[in-house]
Amino acid sequence: MNAILVDFTEHKAGRSKKNKDLTREVQENHNTSADAGHYSQKLWPKKKKKETKGLDPDHPIFRPYTIVGAAKKLHLEMTLPYNRAYDMLPIAKQKEYGDRMAALQEKLLAACNAITYEVFRAAIETVREAHNGTFKAEMYPENREEFIEDFAIGISYSPMPESSHFGQMNEEEKQKLISKFQQERRQIAARATAHLKERLLKPVQSIIEKLSNPDARFHDVMMENIQNLVAMAPSLNLTGDLEVASAIEDLSKGIANINIDALRDSVHYRDHAKSMANEFLTKYGGLGQRKFVQVEEPSTVTPPVTLPETSSLPVITP
Repeated sequence: MNAILVDFTEHKAGRSKKNKDLTREVQENHNTSADAGHYSQKLWPKKKKKETKGLDPDHPIFRPYTIVGAAKKLHLEMTLPYNRAYDMLPIAKQKEYGDRMAALQEKLLAACNAITYEVFRAAIETVREAHNGTFKAEMYPENREEFIEDFAIGISYSPMPESSHFGQMNEEEKQKLISKFQQERRQIAARATAHLKERLLKPVQSIIEKLSNPDARFHDVMMENIQNLVAMAPSLNLTGDLEVASAIEDLSKGIANINIDALRDSVHYRDHAKSMANEFLTKYGGLGQRKFVQVEEPSTVTPPVTLPETSSLPVITP
């Protein structure tokens, strides 16, 4: 498989914590057992419509969360699962992946720097008012430095292990290990292909569900997600699966070209789009259903050598 392994890490400050005093109060007022549950309190409540308490949705305190979330979304879009530690990134997409991650790291650093001492203290006072008598200072970072140091995006690369990496050993043992290694590589390839198949079908199913609801609202992001998937999917077809390639082509020529404005304005066009999506599922409906693809989680036999890391981006902790 023409891919490289990537280890993606993300860190975010917590957004809620258990309030022990409120939990105890609920237990006492309702006579519940100590194990019946606990009260988890949002640390940074957002101001809702017609409310005067809480932080504005575009407050700087939320920006680092958004950027770290965007990095995770990008990683999931551009990779396929390998094992619990690594994912597979098509080599053809490594530069794009690295450039986009680096840009997000820079945005994260800028967003954290925008949370000045004054901004942080003002945010604390705002949530103090929002929580009223339930506010507990000890649940919060003592200062802005303690808050922003919890945010980080990191990636590092390693080459895909190959059977040729096995060193000198008893020939019989070596062949056994190579055989097991190759078997697990086939399982990994099957698992990656199954994952891609599911990713191709999921948005189509979502479109059908949307179009089946007469009160549904159609947002631009629905088609943007499909178009992004169509653009990325060919490089993710690491095994060259012919049925997957055919599904990508059909998706590209058909559903990916649905006009979102026409969906909003025309019942006839919605019926046409739903028919197109149903035809796609009829043709490829068995692609991504897990019950048709039973692939074991590989234990991943790795050759007994230390694989060198290739170029990697450092973890940025503002």
